[in-house]
Amino acid sequence: MDTKYIKYNEIVCALMEDITEMTRKGEKEYIDTQLIIDKEKGHYLIYSIGWEKTKRSYGCFLHIEVKKNAKIFLHHNGTNLEIVDELMENGVEKMDIALAFQPYSVREISGFYVGQ
Repeated sequence: MDTKYIKYNEIVCALMEDITEMTRKGEKEYIDTQLIIDKEKGHYLIYSIGWEKTKRSYGCFLHIEVKKNAKIFLHHNGTNLEIVDELMENGVEKMDIALAFQPYSVREISGFYVGQ
């Protein structure tokens, strides 16, 4: 297996674990933060699940995928964190990050990875 792919999975996993712990410290007792990891397919998601009075709280607020070609796809960032900056500070190359939540026309001028 490609060493860059393994390294990127480790970086993303550690980042997601840190964000999950940080979120849990500030969460309300009736809202749960769950980290979902599928290392085989390279998906890392953080969900919020629970109830606030009569309102259901459920949804993914961060989704990152590490593809087999060692490209990292940021599918969704519903946090106030600069996830791309965090990835690059931890050793991920800018051209290995895809802003997957953006259309291809925007990705082409972003300076980040464009492909699929």
